[in-house]
Amino acid sequence: MAEENTEQEARTQVREEPTSGMVTLHVPFPDTFVYSNIAAFSMSLFDLRIGFGEAMPDRTVKPRVGVVMSPEQAAILALLLIGQVAQYEKNFGPLRDPRWREFADQASQMTLPDNLGQPHAEPTAQGG
Repeated sequence: MAEENTEQEARTQVREEPTSGMVTLHVPFPDTFVYSNIAAFSMSLFDLRIGFGEAMPDRTVKPRVGVVMSPEQAAILALLLIGQVAQYEKNFGPLRDPRWREFADQASQMTLPDNLGQPHAEPTAQGG
């Protein structure tokens, strides 16, 4: 039994990179997902809140899940989503929304860093 390494234990493994001081975390997918076709946002000085819901045919919305994150994390998420949608378009063709098309044409000029989803290393003091 001690030899068992359950999937849950594997999900929570943390590895420290000795040369950079960065910690690499594996973020597993949750056991369940919810469908969302509508979102609402609110913000404060310290956080951004996103409420996801499902717009129903009778014009009501069923709230599904909410996420709270720091503004810095929200900015990284926005960049990651742009990259994921760009990859989707490469694989399956362009999205039709004219607002996205206008933005995508401008965003195609940007180059996103390879380490965008990685945590940044804290500055270290260097003595001499």
